[in-house]
Amino acid sequence: MKKKKILSLVALGALLILPLSVNAAAYPIRTLVYSSAELVRRDAQSSSTYSKEGWSSQYLQHNSSITPKTNPCPKCELMTKLVQVEDDGSYRNTFAPIITVAGEEKALNVGSSVSEPGNYYLILQRNDFTLLNTHITYRWRLNYNP
Repeated sequence: MKKKKILSLVALGALLILPLSVNAAAYPIRTLVYSSAELVRRDAQSSSTYSKEGWSSQYLQHNSSITPKTNPCPKCELMTKLVQVEDDGSYRNTFAPIITVAGEEKALNVGSSVSEPGNYYLILQRNDFTLLNTHITYRWRLNYNP
């Protein structure tokens, strides 16, 4: 009886560890990402890549923008593009950009394929002309079902 319990616990432990080891090489799975970026003039910057599991919409909330001259910068425009990549990191698709100012939240789902499970990252860039660096904060909801 004791042997049976030990074997059962070992088998259960193996079942729990096996899926973790399979996913260990994949991108981190996230439903919500809070982040910031230092945008140099109008140069584009990429976020980290994350995996989403479910069929759901993706949203970006532009929380704040700050420049050396304007703190806060309510009129600083942020252009965001959603990029989908394969498991090996190779390019798959880029979706139409959205443009936001601080305080706005917009859907990144242009077309139905944005809602599919997969690996995604963002390309962030100032949309309006500037020679100043801009510090932005944002919230990216990868799995959102309103």
